[in-house]
Amino acid sequence: MPDPEENAPDIDGIIKGLGGPENVQDSSTHNHDLLVVVRDVSLVDEGALKAAGAAKVSRHSETSSFKIAIGPDVDAVVWAIES
Repeated sequence: MPDPEENAPDIDGIIKGLGGPENVQDSSTHNHDLLVVVRDVSLVDEGALKAAGAAKVSRHSETSSFKIAIGPDVDAVVWAIES
């Protein structure tokens, strides 16, 4: 049986990939996706987000909104951002 911890995202890596908690203006979840609005888009590192466990990173047009596919641990990521 697969170990769920093996596929868990690197929460610190996700936060760093977003430019740090101070760069996140708003965060929420939808299904297994992390929805974020950032203050400075240039601080977001999509490669770092994927290396930390994000399956997909989508930017909403030319806005500062991102949809990041995390998986079932997405609530833990939001909790870590907001705390």
